[in-house]
Amino acid sequence: FIDFTDDSSIDKRLIAIGVDPARIDWVINSHLHLDHAGGNGFLPNATIIVQDDEWSHAAISEDTAYRVSEYDTGQPLLKINGEHDLFGDGSVVVFRTPGHTPGHQSARIRTISGEAILAADCCNMRKSLDELRLPDECYNAEQYLDTLKRLQEMRSRGTRIFYSHDPSEWVKVPQGVALNIAEA
Repeated sequence: FIDFTDDSSIDKRLIAIGVDPARIDWVINSHLHLDHAGGNGFLPNATIIVQDDEWSHAAISEDTAYRVSEYDTGQPLLKINGEHDLFGDGSVVVFRTPGHTPGHQSARIRTISGEAILAADCCNMRKSLDELRLPDECYNAEQYLDTLKRLQEMRSRGTRIFYSHDPSEWVKVPQGVALNIAEA
């Protein structure tokens, strides 16, 4: 389980930087494990974007990291299959990165300084990418390894990867302030 203080929920963190959680239009859930989709309910007007196969798998999985009450909170739902250009201009593109879960997805963000990938759990630690090391929780090892190789290739072209659970990487990113990802 993940313990949060009262002021660490996504709605409180947004309010602290001057953003109204009710004005968030989109939430891209990398996958539906509770540590990645558990804040959906705090963003009441957002459309949740998830891969269709991830949604289907979560509904039947016995994995306790999936909790329907955490990810299915009544907002509009956009189930996609494959790549999705969120704004139609290439600035935010959601793409499949399976392996950790069947329908894991990541976001490719075009910034002034180049491309960035919000990898989530398809590559949660820099060491995983550096060494092509699979984590303990792996739904499909072959897909996971293919995803890591794809990310390695993107990184070799200069794409910045944001690893979801790597504390040595997140200390480099300012916390508690609005951040332009191009500055990160």
